[in-house]
Amino acid sequence: MMSKKMLHLISNALILFVVISLMGCSIGQKKKYGQPIDSESGQLVEIESLFADTQNYQGKNVIVEAKVVQVCQASGCWIIVSEGAEQLFVQFYDFTVTMSAGTPIRVQGEIRIRNQVPYLAGQGLEVLL
Repeated sequence: MMSKKMLHLISNALILFVVISLMGCSIGQKKKYGQPIDSESGQLVEIESLFADTQNYQGKNVIVEAKVVQVCQASGCWIIVSEGAEQLFVQFYDFTVTMSAGTPIRVQGEIRIRNQVPYLAGQGLEVLL
């Protein structure tokens, strides 16, 4: 016959196993928003290149890998991403995101220009954790 202490340890171990199993369902799966990232329709570019040659990228579908600097706190409809010294505003029209500053992401969309500054109309995003 098992002691109460042994039953308590087995019970705790079982609870821990269930919790880890449930969490494990999302481990290894990237969090995705909007359309899937499609490297065949979008060109991977650095933010610095977008600012250096803005007119060349206007209207083009691009993919940017960067870290999130800021997130819209009201609804998650935009983020600001950074790669080095440059920061890029990303506007989402078809979905919203929930994440925190410092999150590494890959985002795809169309480069548009507002007030002579490029921004990305985001179509899809995935978290790179």
